[in-house]
Amino acid sequence: MERAQLHVIVAPEPWLKRGPGRLARAVASAGADYLHLRAPGWGARAMLELGAELRDALDPTSSTRLVVNARIDVAAALGISALQMPEHCFSPDQARSLAGELLDAPRRGSGSLVVGASRHSAAGVADAVRRGADWIFLGHLFPTPSHPGAAALDAREIEAALTAAESVPLIAIGGVRAGRIEELLSRGFAGVAVQAAALDAPAEGSGIAAIRVALDRAAAERERT
Repeated sequence: MERAQLHVIVAPEPWLKRGPGRLARAVASAGADYLHLRAPGWGARAMLELGAELRDALDPTSSTRLVVNARIDVAAALGISALQMPEHCFSPDQARSLAGELLDAPRRGSGSLVVGASRHSAAGVADAVRRGADWIFLGHLFPTPSHPGAAALDAREIEAALTAAESVPLIAIGGVRAGRIEELLSRGFAGVAVQAAALDAPAEGSGIAAIRVALDRAAAERERT
């Protein structure tokens, strides 16, 4: 059975208040596959400092992989070979070419370069597929505090995006909760990306653990059918 992907987005200010290293370890232990450093509007130095703390907190044997969003220069400085490119940023093939050059020197950790893309329409998903994305975020799917007042994608657009993704994993983002996992995987999503779940439970990591359990259960059910 192929494991459903669980991406966790770092909300920089709340994570700094909680202790980024401790929270990163809790999220990794709870079953996150990817931990995304996303800090729009931050300067390189601040992002590097937070990224280094997250990177160093993850056990070298952990299967959780740190991903840098948008900033190829920061990823290169940290020795991180996983990127997420917003729709307004470099395309996956451009990012792969640029990062490949910057990461040519010996780097910390292992693993080949992977590049995800964030998209908001079926046409955007199709473009990301053509440009070589390793996975594609699609959102937002449900009302979410991170996009107050913004309309979620309608069902027709979501179905078109699922078709456009072909064999590339399509990851649901935006208002995702554990109770929605079964529906999302049954529709064809390959995993989910969450932000609030890392912070909204009383015990660190418990919100992520609940989503991991829901993902594994839904993936097993899909395998049986």
